[in-house]
Amino acid sequence: MTDVKRSEAAFGLVKLQSMKVPADEVPEIVPKKKSRVLGSFVDVVSSGQIPHTVEARPRKKPIVNPHLQLEPFTETESDDDSIMSLLSSKDEMESDFGSQITASTYRLVIAQHEIKERMNKIKYHEELRSLKQRNKDLEERIEKLEESRRRLEQNCKDLEDINKKQEKNLNQVTESKEAIRKDLDDKNCLVIALENKLKRYEILIQSYELRVKSAIHSLSQPFLETHVFDMLDVKVKPEIDVNSTSVPQDSEKNKPTISEDMETSSGSSKHKISDRQNRRWTNSENVTILEYILKTIRSGSKIEKPNAPKYYTKMISECKLSPEITHNLLRNKVQNFRRAFEKARKENTECSYQNYLEEIWGNRSYDSSSE
Repeated sequence: MTDVKRSEAAFGLVKLQSMKVPADEVPEIVPKKKSRVLGSFVDVVSSGQIPHTVEARPRKKPIVNPHLQLEPFTETESDDDSIMSLLSSKDEMESDFGSQITASTYRLVIAQHEIKERMNKIKYHEELRSLKQRNKDLEERIEKLEESRRRLEQNCKDLEDINKKQEKNLNQVTESKEAIRKDLDDKNCLVIALENKLKRYEILIQSYELRVKSAIHSLSQPFLETHVFDMLDVKVKPEIDVNSTSVPQDSEKNKPTISEDMETSSGSSKHKISDRQNRRWTNSENVTILEYILKTIRSGSKIEKPNAPKYYTKMISECKLSPEITHNLLRNKVQNFRRAFEKARKENTECSYQNYLEEIWGNRSYDSSSE
């Protein structure tokens, strides 16, 4: 029995060592105690070599019955044998008891460590489960981040395409801007040229104005040089006040006569006869016609050709001429003015009317053969 208990204790010790239990937690084997049988357990407990979970109880005093009559003890041989047998079994009992305590202690420690290992395994599995769940959450988060990354890459590609289009549009705008700037420079040059040309025209118009005013002044005077009246075919009576600065209002008795040049390329003889009747032209009518021509030139509007009826209709309405004045009469009057200007130009080279005629007739020179 003792060997069995000791083997259990040794096995427990080996198992504890295989479980890698710390040395301070492994109880020592209880040594043999040479004491009395009744006091051996107390001695073992008092030695402190059993687990703290086993508490040593105090030794009880034996109850002595005073009424019990004990016989006097007498030593005999049989008693000596029994005492020796008891003393011989004392060591075995002490050894069995210590081995039993040690084995129980080992089993208790082993159970504690097994429970601790199971708790560690449970804790490990819980941590593993939480780590797996966390890993799963992280994988889902990674998938979401990958999806976000793909969207961002697509957005970056779209932005790059938009940027390329904007760069292309910007290049087109820059080219258009350069073209517009070049065109603007050309137009500025053209405007400068036109301004210079306009200045020349203004100077030319001022010279025309002076020439026409001089012609108007000559026509408004009662006594003019003889060759001017011959050019215009105007006969003025000397009754008009020479010192008067206003335009004379001639009556029918005082109206000058004029012989119209009716050599035209078209028109019937009936119209020629009617146009050759005694039509009297006043100085105010002559002045009005010249003023109309001057005003037309200064306004910048286009002047119709001499043979256009619309031009003479407008002249009649704006100059408020007499209703009996026909287009042919007015056209012949204008042609007489032109001939007078041409004759004056030939006689006086300083007062050239060629530019004036070109401005009136649309840069076209007329002579008697073209009429």
